[in-house]
Amino acid sequence: RRQDELGQPHATSAAATHGDLLEAGTGQFVYEPPIAPSTLGSNKSGNLQSMLAVWDRALSLRTKSVVWKLQNQAERKVERLQKKQRAAAFTAASTATSESRQSSRPLPPKQPRSEEQVQLTEPRPRQQPVHHQTATGPGWHERRSTGKQPVFTQPSVRPKTLFKNSKHMPMDTQLTGAGDAVSPAPSGFAAPSIDVKVRDLLLCLASEAPPHLEGMSLEQVVDQAHHVVLHTGMTLLGRLGRASDVQRLFQIMLQSDKVTSYTWGTTFLALADAKQIHLAKKLFDRACQEGRDVGPVGASCLIKLCAHRRDLDGALELYYRMCAVRTTLNKFTYNCLLHLCGLLGRVNDAMDILAIMVSEAESNIECKPDGYSYSAVLHAIHAAKRWESLNIVFFAILKANLVTESQPWCLLISGATHAGKIEWADNYWKGWKASCGVPDVVVYNVYLGALSRAGRLEQIQSLIQEMEDCGLRPDAYTFVSLLTAVARASSSVVVVEGLVLEMRRRGIQLNLQLGAALLNAYKRAPELTYLSPAQVDPLLERANSLLRELRAKRLVSNLTFGLMAGVYIQAGQAQHVEAILAEGTRAGCPPDANGYRALGVQCDEAGLSEQATHYRTLFETMEREKMQAKKKTERQAQWLSGDTSWQNQPDSVKGGRTMASAR
Repeated sequence: RRQDELGQPHATSAAATHGDLLEAGTGQFVYEPPIAPSTLGSNKSGNLQSMLAVWDRALSLRTKSVVWKLQNQAERKVERLQKKQRAAAFTAASTATSESRQSSRPLPPKQPRSEEQVQLTEPRPRQQPVHHQTATGPGWHERRSTGKQPVFTQPSVRPKTLFKNSKHMPMDTQLTGAGDAVSPAPSGFAAPSIDVKVRDLLLCLASEAPPHLEGMSLEQVVDQAHHVVLHTGMTLLGRLGRASDVQRLFQIMLQSDKVTSYTWGTTFLALADAKQIHLAKKLFDRACQEGRDVGPVGASCLIKLCAHRRDLDGALELYYRMCAVRTTLNKFTYNCLLHLCGLLGRVNDAMDILAIMVSEAESNIECKPDGYSYSAVLHAIHAAKRWESLNIVFFAILKANLVTESQPWCLLISGATHAGKIEWADNYWKGWKASCGVPDVVVYNVYLGALSRAGRLEQIQSLIQEMEDCGLRPDAYTFVSLLTAVARASSSVVVVEGLVLEMRRRGIQLNLQLGAALLNAYKRAPELTYLSPAQVDPLLERANSLLRELRAKRLVSNLTFGLMAGVYIQAGQAQHVEAILAEGTRAGCPPDANGYRALGVQCDEAGLSEQATHYRTLFETMEREKMQAKKKTERQAQWLSGDTSWQNQPDSVKGGRTMASAR
């Protein structure tokens, strides 16, 4: 920039004319605008310097890579579209010329057919129709039946062209016939006269047009630019925080009649990126007043902005207004609402929206619920723990006949497992097998998890065999369910070691859940209780070797160390528990409140009353601190929002602390 101001020759003028991001000597990326070096010393230097100052302020180091990426993406999309247009125009022109020549060409005189040709054309009983263009060749049915080559009086030959690919074809002319005949392009095809790129559009908005766009107004540039370039430029302006330029560009596109549903959605998101959500709402209000349809993309983007703020009431209000002005909606718009209901656990609202989708699908197939719609409703049920609503969604899924969707069935079986209704899980499993003909290992694993919680070891083994018969390979999560069932059945260590050998034979790698399931199976083994200490030591060594392997692979959590401590408690060696917990703390996995509670229960079962009392005390202390931290966070949120009702509460409710100390 200093060289430009002094009017000296540009060091990288050959590359700067392309407007690329050049790597300077400092290792940083410097934006070079597409300005010819010959114009650097002209009378436009004042405008050039002002434009460069604007760009220096707008394009920070963080956004330069975004500019480059979006610009290249837009250019590639425009090139692909132009290539498709040229190829389509070339094909249409070639076809039209070939038809015109064949129609103008005089037909050859009709020759009398021989007796052999007449016999070939006579109909035969139960003979397949003649296919003149097949992979086997023309007339292959006649050759196979008679052994003679049929005679065709009018062969159809595709006209040859000089260019094998449309990208080698000239822009101003199109080849339309065989040989060397050339004719101009058809009137229906118009190649773009000016190629407007994203950087050109941004420079025109900064009142400094590039050389090849000089003398053109901004309206003319927008009219020549492609939709992809306009939308990409609008997205970039929003990320740069230039809301006024976003509104200006949208207004020009609106006047040029180049606004689509994608344009509305891009404008809403760009204004939100510029921290001007209220302008997006005003724009939607204006569209409603003028009777404009923002389309399904614009409606989905508006609801998405509400989802980012977890504002379901605002999203529903927008939806009711869209229905009032008859905005075009599709399933993606409804799925945005259902996703927000799933995050907040609003089951009733999710059910209402799903019922609306089902009713709208009768007249508009684009609103038909898909697998994501039912999954969002089930997520809301999981968040609110409204397990009684699972059967309603189950019958709705059966009626919708979702053949290829597995996620709703997984959520149904998982919800029945959390609700403790194993008979519901059995019904959902049977419904999935009846409606979905394609086996899925994920659904199998979820149902195996439900069976493992119920302790159905024999059914799990038979189901794994069924998986293998269907061509599915059991994975690590399959063995997690199997080990959980083995632990609940208090199976011997011999059974656990047999499963370990089977996993090694199948090449299954350890993960966090599989390691925890193995430690749990060791902890529930009956040998730890009735064997002598000399016989228990080899079992403890196996558990310790597994823990060392998990630590080496960084597959540990506070649950892993809690289970290892439980193994020592079950073996009657509670003196090693504190060392295990300290090792977990050093590994970054300190015990939490649930871990202390589980240790207290295990000490009670082992008859260690003193240790059980100690761990219960630690559990109650951590729970109390957790509640106090939650109340403190709520008071800080009330103070930031201007609510002072907390000051009228007694000290016991405040937790003995004032807002000044919390601040």
